[in-house]
Amino acid sequence: MKYNKKFILKTGEEITVRSATEKDLDNIKDYCNILFKQTDNFTRGKEDEPVGIENCKKYITNQIFLIVELNKQLIAHINLSQKSYLNRMKHRCEIGIGVLMEHWHKGIANVLMNEIVKIATEIGYEQMELVVIKSNKNAIKLYNKFGFKKQGVFKNSFKYVNDNYVDGICMIKMLNK
Repeated sequence: MKYNKKFILKTGEEITVRSATEKDLDNIKDYCNILFKQTDNFTRGKEDEPVGIENCKKYITNQIFLIVELNKQLIAHINLSQKSYLNRMKHRCEIGIGVLMEHWHKGIANVLMNEIVKIATEIGYEQMELVVIKSNKNAIKLYNKFGFKKQGVFKNSFKYVNDNYVDGICMIKMLNK
């Protein structure tokens, strides 16, 4: 799927949201290695190995991976992947999103969520899923805004290096219903 659109943020800045390509691998690697150190809200953390080119290649070839550019700099992404290729589960997809901290509260996540819901619907998925860290109130608010509903809690879903555990909230949005 090829995707390329421009949007104006509430700050007046213009962003480009587009499909990632192999030409973007170095930039995606650098972006991910910054992003995953900025907050504890991701499954990958500061304590994990840095993201390498091979990881990035998997990101862009095994799923829909959209990147956001502002002034030719990679500042955010959203990904959409099929939950399973088994017939009983292929109606489900899952998403992940990230925005560099210095670009929070500009409306980027809203743009990305709006577009990924449209894409998932066009593909024919019936159910979008995600897991969010219980303490990530801004993300939960965003997901609720887009119709995601809490389905349950994965107790001690994330374990940090200091041996603290955090619950993950499973959220689902029904499509085409």
